[in-house]
Amino acid sequence: MSAIELTSVTMRQALALLVILAACATARNDRRDVRAAVDAVVHGLEQLDADATVAPFADDAIVFFPDSAGEPARVEGKAAIRGVFARFFEQVRKSGTTSMTLHPADVRVDIAGDAAVVTFHLRGPILSRRTFVLRRIGGTWRIVHLHASNVRVAS
Repeated sequence: MSAIELTSVTMRQALALLVILAACATARNDRRDVRAAVDAVVHGLEQLDADATVAPFADDAIVFFPDSAGEPARVEGKAAIRGVFARFFEQVRKSGTTSMTLHPADVRVDIAGDAAVVTFHLRGPILSRRTFVLRRIGGTWRIVHLHASNVRVAS
């Protein structure tokens, strides 16, 4: 193999390696950004802050909220979702609580192109399961769907 052929092979290998490294960095950044959007919701919930809670949501998001009577409520649109959170936080504050501590467990993040799914649960007297669906919109990961369900844990 001549020096020119060797240089050509080496350059192709170097370019292939750069492409692979760039793809890995992009995947790592996507995972970080998706997780940051969900973490922002968790932090907003902990602070009982409706604006912070809905900040990562898309304007046309849909949420299935668990209901105290066991019937989930489907709420569409960021403004309506904010209203449900604001009413919930008002009830929590009336009980004398000023913040909550949430510990997402078994967090799983799956990304496929411009879509991502994040699942986790919160343990307590009620097992709270959460599934977030996110979409990259204008370069930013936005929550387009949240499904929240609760299961009573036998004591």
